[in-house]
Amino acid sequence: MSRRAAVMCLTVLLIALALLRAQLIVEVGVGVRQALTLGLMSGVLLDIAVALAVVGVAICVGSLLPRLAPYAAIALGGGVLILTIANVAYFSYFDARLEPWVIRTHLRDLIVVRESARSILGAPALLACVIALPLLFLTVKSVRRRANVPVVSASAGVLLLTAALAAGCGATVLKQRTVDGASILAEQVFVVWGEDALGRLPHEASRRREMEEALRGSAAIDPLAPGRVLATWRDWDPATRPVPASRDFAAAGPLVRNLAPDAQHTRALRARLGLPEEGPIHVIVLFLESVRAFEMEHPALGPLVFPRTRALLARHALRFPTAYSSTPDVGKTVQGQFATLCSLLPNFGGAPAYTSHPYLRVASLADVARQNGYHTLWISGSLENFQNKRVFESLHGTERFFGADYLQGVPHTETSLDCGYPDGPMLQEAVRLITRQAQDGRPVFANILTLSTHHPVTEIAEGPVPAALRAAASQRPAQKDYPGYLSRLRYLDESLAPFFDALFDSPIGDRTLVVVLGDHGQRYKSHLAVAQHQVAELMARIPFAFVTKNIPAAGVISHRVHQVDVAPTVADIVGLHGRVAWIGRNALDGPGSPWVIAENERLHYRVGNRACYTLQGDDEPRCYRIDDSTDPMLTPDLPRTTPDPAEMQFFQSVAVAARQAITLNLVMPAEIHARK
Repeated sequence: MSRRAAVMCLTVLLIALALLRAQLIVEVGVGVRQALTLGLMSGVLLDIAVALAVVGVAICVGSLLPRLAPYAAIALGGGVLILTIANVAYFSYFDARLEPWVIRTHLRDLIVVRESARSILGAPALLACVIALPLLFLTVKSVRRRANVPVVSASAGVLLLTAALAAGCGATVLKQRTVDGASILAEQVFVVWGEDALGRLPHEASRRREMEEALRGSAAIDPLAPGRVLATWRDWDPATRPVPASRDFAAAGPLVRNLAPDAQHTRALRARLGLPEEGPIHVIVLFLESVRAFEMEHPALGPLVFPRTRALLARHALRFPTAYSSTPDVGKTVQGQFATLCSLLPNFGGAPAYTSHPYLRVASLADVARQNGYHTLWISGSLENFQNKRVFESLHGTERFFGADYLQGVPHTETSLDCGYPDGPMLQEAVRLITRQAQDGRPVFANILTLSTHHPVTEIAEGPVPAALRAAASQRPAQKDYPGYLSRLRYLDESLAPFFDALFDSPIGDRTLVVVLGDHGQRYKSHLAVAQHQVAELMARIPFAFVTKNIPAAGVISHRVHQVDVAPTVADIVGLHGRVAWIGRNALDGPGSPWVIAENERLHYRVGNRACYTLQGDDEPRCYRIDDSTDPMLTPDLPRTTPDPAEMQFFQSVAVAARQAITLNLVMPAEIHARK
């Protein structure tokens, strides 16, 4: 390998990696000084180490097989850039590090979400690095044109590899002195994967690994072990009982149980919602794609972004302004739908149940509804089997599917969208489909997913953003996508009102319960500055309401609830019977389930008057006191409180148990599932 080629390759890699590191600082949302406290210099040293290692290996290869040297540089350097770009892009959207299982499971999804990927890669630094990839091919040209130039000796390659090793060791020492836990600014994705394989994890992640191994061993002896942890979670009342310890799991009641709604309670709930006290009730679970609570609940943004929806909810709904989802990593929509319909926490740290565990033994709300005589429908403008939706849901209670292929035959005049069929005409067609299915007298359960707010979120004519808001939303620190996101939210707002008008005017309007909720939160940075704990809230907080035509007293319910509380609440309202392994609680009877999410080495949770978040650079959650009048999603400054080690361990145990129950298919062990 020529000296010119080596210098060129090293220069391209160092510049590209520096640009990507700068983009990470932008995505984390901190200044340079704070970035330094989060281990920035460690990350820079690792970038240097990786670049030196690539060139060093190429030189060593060239000393033995000169013709292969440039190709080794291109392969190694291109691989480093491609995966580092992917890691930065992944973090910019999901607020998490890219993991190998994500690549294995979801690489094929890039074909469907190619417009989203193209939009994400439009960030200046990411685009510059994508453009930098072809520059590596100049190495080949350089070598071919000047084949008679003496190659760099193998000793130089060994020297570069030694320097790379020294830089990597220095980065590790610097990281240990600078940050306590995981920080993407202090990482290089390949190094993290290697550390994970070697078991060199931050304290919190190591503790989780130990819990996983212990619970896996327990499950091999007692298949009900993960379920006992989840049952402890389900039955725990934080207001009256101390935090459960591991010794309490053995005494937990069974996770699997029979639904047995009390008839008097059901009548009371129906009366509260203005539904007929006797007879079947139609149920619609309306998932709002990528709609978070921030724009709905913010006192300044809400009236501008959701004027019609907020007015409708004020007249026809019981609304929960403090509702959470627990959707980690990629596949957030199917994670949120799984949690909602199956009343279970998702597969933390692993592939979604929909994509990798479609044969999971579990009872969904659609499954129970079908057993109680319901028609069960799935309606959306998206592809029916994107992320394995049709397979999973058809195996868990859904009989008929009406997706993008069906809707292409329904003409519309809306703006055509990259992600699929637009929401306005889809929702109108949904009313017609549900009404038609109900003509035989049987009730209908419909799972509807909107789509127009899915990334990429360009501005559209049907979603005009008020001029002053648009001007503000175009300013830093807002992301470039934010005006488009607001435009899509405005379009959704304009689409929901006609949907409810048509539903309420239909023959089934008086007997229909609509559950409106976001499928997951979203990371989009607005023009309003937010603290790091607020980013975690933005990713988890969702709008959530029960909507009926004739509700006698609409209002706001202030206590916290969770997606897992939807299925038990609907079952009590409707009076469904069945055998389930649901962990949620009736959201209308009191506080819902606590919030917990575990991804990478981070653990976030909220219970009682305490909210805890593992922020960038921390090894354990920081805890804050949350007063009744305080919303942590809207409040940047919160009073700190001392973490409770027992509480942290319990929430970590629950997250581990959720994963084990899904990956080992132990939610409803076979002998129990057979009794359904």
